[in-house]
Amino acid sequence: MYFLFVFLQVVVVQAISALCQKYPRKHSVMMTFLSNMLRDDGGFEYKRAIVDCIISIVEENPESKEAGLAHLCEFIEDCEHTVLATKILHLLGKEGPRTPVPSKYIRFIFNRVVLENEAVRAGESLEH
Repeated sequence: MYFLFVFLQVVVVQAISALCQKYPRKHSVMMTFLSNMLRDDGGFEYKRAIVDCIISIVEENPESKEAGLAHLCEFIEDCEHTVLATKILHLLGKEGPRTPVPSKYIRFIFNRVVLENEAVRAGESLEH
C-alpha cells in the first residue's frame, strides 16, 4: 500500500513537471507549489522527483533561476537525503555564479560544507 502511495506522489510531481513545460510563464506559481510540497512529509523518491522538477524548470527557464535556487537552498537547510543535498550543491556551484547576486548562495554552500557529512562536503569541494 505504501508503494502505491509513493508512486502516486511521484506521478503527481511528474504531471506538474509536464505542466511547467507546457506553460513556462506559470513557473512562479508552480515553483511555489513545488516548494510547499518539499516541506511536506515524504520519502526519498518523492523528494527526488520534486527536486528534479525544480532543477528542470531552472535549467529550461532562465527567469525562474533565482526563485528555484532560493527554494532549493531553503530545502537543503533541513535535507536528510545526502544524494539530494549533493545534487543541489552541485547545481548551486554551476548556476549560482551566473546569477546577478552570486554572493547570496555562499552562506548556504558554507553551511553545508561545515555542517554536513563527508559525502556532501566532498561533493561540494569538487565543484569549486
